Amino acid sequence: MDRVAILGNFDGVHMGHQRLIKKAIDFAKKNGYETVVYTFSTLPNNKKYIMTVTEKINEIKKLGVDKIFVDDFYNVKNYTPSEFVTEILMHTLKAKKVFCGYNYTFGVNKSGNIHTLSKLIDTTIVDEIKVDDIITSSSVIRSFLEQGNIELANKLLGKAYKISGVVIHGKKLGRTIGFPTANIRPNALKVSIPLGVYGVKLTIDGDEKIYTAIMNIGKNPTVNTTDTITAEANILDFNEDIYGKCITISILKMLRHEKKFDSLEQLKEQISSDKKMWRSIADDYNQN
Repeated sequence: MDRVAILGNFDGVHMGHQRLIKKAIDFAKKNGYETVVYTFSTLPNNKKYIMTVTEKINEIKKLGVDKIFVDDFYNVKNYTPSEFVTEILMHTLKAKKVFCGYNYTFGVNKSGNIHTLSKLIDTTIVDEIKVDDIITSSSVIRSFLEQGNIELANKLLGKAYKISGVVIHGKKLGRTIGFPTANIRPNALKVSIPLGVYGVKLTIDGDEKIYTAIMNIGKNPTVNTTDTITAEANILDFNEDIYGKCITISILKMLRHEKKFDSLEQLKEQISSDKKMWRSIADDYNQN
């Protein structure tokens, strides 16, 4: 069966990526092609990930492609455009046609672009997609996340920005003031959001229920003197032991920046206020 290759880094699998992949799938179904996404396990220039490779693969699979080929960027970074098309697209992927975004580049020092590609293989270019008049791109989304503009980043993603990890034992200080937390260590390779308190929803492995929570990501300056950054989620109306279980946290809204309080009582009052505020609006936010 003939193959159509879909090209891109696909970090975040954002709205633009989704449209690109869906257009290729529509073409393939109408013309009897098999679809293969060609992407990378690493990002150039040591950029922080919006999604881990595993998360990216899982999101791409949801869109219904037939195959996914994950390459290491550094294996092909020195290929000329012609070598890349011949060796990777034609020989390795057996592609007869490719789909890519309007800003796709390839080959050594980004020497190939969509015009180069179109001369070397049958190519369909998919234009940019705008959300709130903003061109959707992974670099723009990274920037919004780093600024704490979670809601706009999520709009461009078409879903919530997520972090996940195994629940670890903390100092249990939250429990002593009435706010037990599920603590995870954020993946250092992923985009860092500002230290602060967020409105989130989360899922626990083995449990289909979606839980509402507030999450502090930071150093807990009121009670800590270390520089270790942790994500601590206080799950509303929940008091079960989930140590050792993996949780996935959908980050939906930044509530406030991290702050050092003069006393535990002040901290307790602020957390109560954060919970009350998030509880009142959480139903307006979708975690998917």
